[in-house]
Amino acid sequence: MSHTLLKILPLWAGLWQILNGVILIGVLALIVLGCIALWKYIRRT
Repeated sequence: MSHTLLKILPLWAGLWQILNGVILIGVLALIVLGCIALWKYIRRT
């Protein structure tokens, strides 16, 4: 039981890092898009 757990743990750690990276990139992209949209809205008026 513990043997399979030791095999799975590094895989989960890797997946977690990838997931965190994807979330971080997504959040940054949303912030950038939000800023651009806001800037365009301000410039238009």
